[in-house]
Amino acid sequence: MMTDQSEKIEAFLESINKTYKSDVVGRSISSRYGVKRFSTGVHALDVSLGGGWPFGRIGIVAGNESTGKTLLALKAATAILNYDRDTRLHKDEVDPEKFSPCAALFVDVEGTFDSVWAKKHGWDEAVNVIARPDYAEQAIDIVDFALRENTFDLIIVDSIAALTPTKEITDSAEDWQVGLAARLVNKAMRKWSASLNKASQESDRGGPMLLCLNQVREKIGIMYGDPRVLPGGKGQLFASSLILWTKSPKVLDDPTSKTSALVQLGGVVKKNKTYIPNLEFMYTMALTDTEDYLVGEVDNDKSIVKVGKKFGIFNRKTGEFGCDEMRGRTEEIFRSHLRTNKDLTKLLWKRVLEEAIK
Repeated sequence: MMTDQSEKIEAFLESINKTYKSDVVGRSISSRYGVKRFSTGVHALDVSLGGGWPFGRIGIVAGNESTGKTLLALKAATAILNYDRDTRLHKDEVDPEKFSPCAALFVDVEGTFDSVWAKKHGWDEAVNVIARPDYAEQAIDIVDFALRENTFDLIIVDSIAALTPTKEITDSAEDWQVGLAARLVNKAMRKWSASLNKASQESDRGGPMLLCLNQVREKIGIMYGDPRVLPGGKGQLFASSLILWTKSPKVLDDPTSKTSALVQLGGVVKKNKTYIPNLEFMYTMALTDTEDYLVGEVDNDKSIVKVGKKFGIFNRKTGEFGCDEMRGRTEEIFRSHLRTNKDLTKLLWKRVLEEAIK
């Protein structure tokens, strides 16, 4: 039975959707608005994010120099190749004959993209694209166009701090442009948010992930509180659904060694509107080829075992460590099996992750 209130709501829905010629309002949220994710390529970070990077959201990765910001972006660009363009599902969940890999756009504002180093992390030039804009306005328009056209599934901006307005380039260095870069970045975030929302609404697969990198600055004279600040204004803090702070790395092996060099990286997911915030993550990566890992490879097996032990997936029976799928005499032997058995690693990665975030 329709009440006066129900009739008014129905009239409102019909009027608004007719005016804007789209289903901009409704009684229920379509399944296409659900948070779909893709792996970060780092198991520990997948756990802290709640399953991986979310499609249709803006993320910020910030930190000091050489703390793994670009590394995480490259890992994301590699991991997304394993997801289907049309369904945003992992290739193991779709028909191999219909699988079409997702693609990433790397907007190299800093002009420092290293293709050799990127390929060591799995960068695929046949699928992914690199843009190298000359100035900030050009970079902003490139990203905005890619968002509106929903051309890519992951867009990386490296970095916000390097976005230089044309006025700063053309004017004399003696001239001052107070707050110009911050105003421009704030405008960019508003444009990108609107374009991302529209792309998410108009496509069944949703919008892409926009991952922005930034460097940390420190305010002068701050005696209490956190002196760290991100260049580019506060608009990025409000527009983003995720904010990651990376921490200083720790070298575990002799960096001068030609046979072994491992570095421990990590950080904290300071803001997360898709999962629990303030969760920390840590992982180890090989800087050179080692006995156990190739250069650029992450010790995901260590994270899988650590998290699996926490949630009771792995245990010790009759002196052997492992799970139902496989057991080893010691934890180290079990981990060595994981490093050589990719199918088992993939299975346990998913199983442990599902248990950790449910």
